Amino acid sequence: MVVFQRSSRVASRAAPLQIYNKNTTNAQVFLLVPLGGDDAGYYMILSACAGYAISGASQQVMQEQWNSSDAQKWMLVPDPLNGAMVMLQNKASQEFVFAATDGSGQYQSGTALTTSTTGTGFYITPVTSDTAVETTAATASVKAASAAG
Repeated sequence: MVVFQRSSRVASRAAPLQIYNKNTTNAQVFLLVPLGGDDAGYYMILSACAGYAISGASQQVMQEQWNSSDAQKWMLVPDPLNGAMVMLQNKASQEFVFAATDGSGQYQSGTALTTSTTGTGFYITPVTSDTAVETTAATASVKAASAAG
């Protein structure tokens, strides 16, 4: 199984997301936070390892400090090819998270995620450990507090 994760090669807060082989690190754990009001139906998606929000502000999908922009708001759209999967649609661009495949149709570890009018389906799997969720929530709270201060 191939999943997406925060790039481990980048120490800065704005790190690209990439396709990678499944492992047990928090780099592959994300917290989906439902938004309300005018943003009902959208989610803020935070990484467990850094607490940053996924952003589609540029063509490359990045993780950045939460700033409430529409580029950081995502809708879960059922994948028309596989009802068990969802595609992530960005509110600002209306484009989807996309993972390119090689010539044989396989995903390659380390491939950067981009946005496109064509989406890639992902499975949403609940985390079986409360520790990862608590770590994500605590990290996100610290990041949000430092951004507000």
